[in-house]
Amino acid sequence: MVGILRDYPIDIKGQIEASDEKGSGEFKVDTQGLSIAHGPNKLNAQGKLDKTWDMKVDIDFSDLAKSVPDLSGILRGSVELKGAMQEPDIATDLRIEKVQWKQEASLEQLSLVGTAKPLPIEQAQADIRLNASGLKYQDKTVDSANVTLSGTQAAHTLTLDVVSKLASIKLAVSGALTEKPSLTWAGELADVHIETEQGPLDLTEPVAIKVDIDKQVANVAAHCWAQADSRLCLEKDIEAGQSGEALVTIKNFNFDQIKAYVPENTVIDGSANITAWAKWAPDASPEVKLDVALPKGSVTQNIETPLVIGWEQVSVKANLAEDKLDASWLIDVTDNGDLSGKVTLPNVLAENKTIDGELNLSTFNLDFLQPIVGEFNKLKANLAADIKIKGDALHPQLFGQFSVSDLSLQGDISPIQVDSGQVDIDFSGYDALLDAKIQTSDGELKLAGDGNWQDLKAWRTKLRVFADELNVDVPPMVKVKVVPDMTIEANPNLAKVTGSIGLPWGRILVEELPQSAVAVSSDQVLLNPDMTPVDEETAVPFNIETDVSITIGNDFTVTAFGLKGGLRGKLHVSQKDQGPFVQGEVNIVDGSYSSFGQDLLIEEGKILMTGPVDQPYVNITAIRNPDTTADDVKAGVKVSGLATEPTIEIFSDPTMPQANALSYLLRGQDIDGETGGNALTTTLIGLSLARSGKVVGDIGQAFGVQDLQLDTAGTGDDSQVTVSGYVLPGLQVKYGVGIFNSLGEFTVRYRIIEDFYVEAVSGLYSSVTFLYQFEVD
Repeated sequence: MVGILRDYPIDIKGQIEASDEKGSGEFKVDTQGLSIAHGPNKLNAQGKLDKTWDMKVDIDFSDLAKSVPDLSGILRGSVELKGAMQEPDIATDLRIEKVQWKQEASLEQLSLVGTAKPLPIEQAQADIRLNASGLKYQDKTVDSANVTLSGTQAAHTLTLDVVSKLASIKLAVSGALTEKPSLTWAGELADVHIETEQGPLDLTEPVAIKVDIDKQVANVAAHCWAQADSRLCLEKDIEAGQSGEALVTIKNFNFDQIKAYVPENTVIDGSANITAWAKWAPDASPEVKLDVALPKGSVTQNIETPLVIGWEQVSVKANLAEDKLDASWLIDVTDNGDLSGKVTLPNVLAENKTIDGELNLSTFNLDFLQPIVGEFNKLKANLAADIKIKGDALHPQLFGQFSVSDLSLQGDISPIQVDSGQVDIDFSGYDALLDAKIQTSDGELKLAGDGNWQDLKAWRTKLRVFADELNVDVPPMVKVKVVPDMTIEANPNLAKVTGSIGLPWGRILVEELPQSAVAVSSDQVLLNPDMTPVDEETAVPFNIETDVSITIGNDFTVTAFGLKGGLRGKLHVSQKDQGPFVQGEVNIVDGSYSSFGQDLLIEEGKILMTGPVDQPYVNITAIRNPDTTADDVKAGVKVSGLATEPTIEIFSDPTMPQANALSYLLRGQDIDGETGGNALTTTLIGLSLARSGKVVGDIGQAFGVQDLQLDTAGTGDDSQVTVSGYVLPGLQVKYGVGIFNSLGEFTVRYRIIEDFYVEAVSGLYSSVTFLYQFEVD
C-alpha cells in the first residue's frame, strides 16, 4: 500500500491478521512482518498478541518533522510485549535526540528505558528510568533531569534529580497504593534537597503524606524546611480538602539569603518572622490571620558616603473573619519618626467595597539623605501626616493634612537657596489645598494651589507660584534674579502654563568652547544595551499650552563666545498644539564682540524671535574702536540672519575696497606698500586657522594632547602663529613663532586651584607671573 501524506510518500508493506471472534475484547493480532515507512521514518512490527504476547516493534524516525507538524528531531528504539495477556511484560528502550517544537522548546537528548508489568493492577510493578538533558522552554533551561520509578503497587519508590540554573532538586518519595475502602496513596517524602541562588533548602525530616484520591482529601504531617538558620514550618498536621486548617510559620528569615536578588551596591541587614493561619469550609467564609514582624535592621546604599536607613521594628498584621478585613502596620525608623496606619474593609465580598482607615507619619526628618546631596550641600526637612481614608475602596476620600516643615536647601542641589520653608496640604474628601511659603535670603517664594479628583476621568489641579524677587544660581554659568508669577493648570487632557517672569538682574558667563569642539549631530541615534534605539523624547500624556511673558531688565549682562554686553527686551512664549513659539526682541547694549582678533564695539545689536526657540534671527553691527582707527575711518562687521547660519559682511565709512576695509578693521590703518603684504599674510593665516580647528583637535587626541589648538596672536609685525594644548589636567603648554621674524616664545601655565594660575614665559624676554581671576558685578 502506497500513498502521499504531508507531501511525503507513505509505504506500508507486510502481512497482519487481527480478530475478536466473540466480541469480548479477547483480540488476536498476528504478523510475520509489517513495515510502515513515511519518508525517512520507519516502523517495523513482528510477532503476535494472543493469550500469550510475543511482539517487538522497532522504531527509526530519523526526521520527525516529515511526519509530525511543528516538531523536529530523531526518535529511535524498540518496544517489546511478552507474557500472558492477563499478566503482560512490557520492555521499552527509546531515545529521542535534537528535538525542537516550534520556537518554544527544545531537547538535546531523552531516553526511556525500563520494564513494567501493569496487570493485574494489585500486582503491578515497574522499573523505569527516564533521563533527559538540554531542555529549554522559552528563556528557561534545565541542564539535566533524571527520574526513576521502581517497585510494586504495594511498595514503590520515586526519585527525581534535576539540575538547572534556576534551581537544582533532589528528592525521594516512597509509598503504597491501596484500592479499599477507597483508592488511597500513603507514603512519605523521605528526602528533599533544593539548591537555589539564595542557598540550599532541605527537608529536616521525612514527612508522612496520605492522599484519598476518591474523596480528594490530602493529609500532610507537621514538618519543617531549613535554609541556613531559617525555618519554614507546617506547625500542625493538616487535612486539606473542601475544608481544612493550616498554620505556617517562617522563623528567622535572614535577608542575607536574598542578596542574589538585591542590587549590587545595596545591603539589607535584618531578618523576618511570619505567622500565617487559614481555615476554610464549604459553607463558611474563609478565615485568615497574618503576622509579619521584622526586628531591628537596616538598608545601606554603598555610595561614596554610604546612605543608611534603619528600623527598630516593623510590624504588619491582618485578620480576615466573616468577610471583614482588618489590617494595621507600624514602621519604627531608627532615630526618626514612625509610619503607622490601619485599614478596615467591612465586606471584602461586596460588589461595591468600602474602606475606613488612617495613615500617620510622626515627625520624620530627611537628614539621612545627606550622603546623596553631597558634603557641600544641605537638605533638611521634617515630614508629618495625619490622614483619614473613607468611602469607596477603589475611589476613597481623604481627610487630614500632610506637611513639610523646617525646610532648608543650600548649595548646588537647588538653584534657589532656601533658608526656611513650610508646605501644607489639606485634604477634604476629594479636594486638596496647597499652601507653601519658601523663605530665601532675598525674599519669599509663595505657592498656592488646589486640586479635585471626584471624577477620576476629569480630575483637575491648579498651582500659582509667585515671589517679589529670588536669586537663582545655576553654577557655573548662570546667576539671575527672578520675579515669577506663574499659574499652572492641569487636567487629563491639558496642561496650561500662564503668567510672567521678570529678570531685573542677571549674569550669564559661558566659558569659550575649544576651537576643536563639534556640535552633536542632529541625526544622532542613541542605543540601549540591547542595541535598539532609545526614544529621547518622553511622551507627555496630555497637550501643553503656554502663555508666558518674559521681561529682561536693565541690569542683565552676558559674556559668551566673544560677546560681552547688556541685554534688554521682552519675549512672549506661547505653545498650542505644536512646540514652543517665541516672539519678541532682545537688544544688546554697551556691548563688545571679539572677532578677527579685535574687540569690536557693538553699535547695534538685536536678537529677534519669531518662531521656535532654537531659530533666533540676529542683526548685529560691530565696529573697531574709533580711538584706535586712523583717518577717522569707521570699519566694522555686520552679522545678520539666522543664528545657525549668519551672514557676515565687512564694511567701512567712507566706502572703500574690501582689502582696505579689512586692513582698517584688523590693524586700524590703511594698506601701504611696506606693511600691506604683512597685513594680508596675517589675515589669511587667521582665516585659515579658523577653519582648521577640528582637524587640529583630532591630531592632538591621537597624541594624547587635549584641546590642541592653532591660533594667531599679536598684531602687525608682532603677529605670531601659536600652538597650545593640555598635556596633563590643569597643565597647558603653548609655543608661538613670529610670522615675520624667527623669534619663538614658549609658555607653560599651571592651574594651582580654581581661578589661580602660575605662568612661565621663555623667549626674547622671560618671566614668571601669578594670575588670579575674579569677577566684580
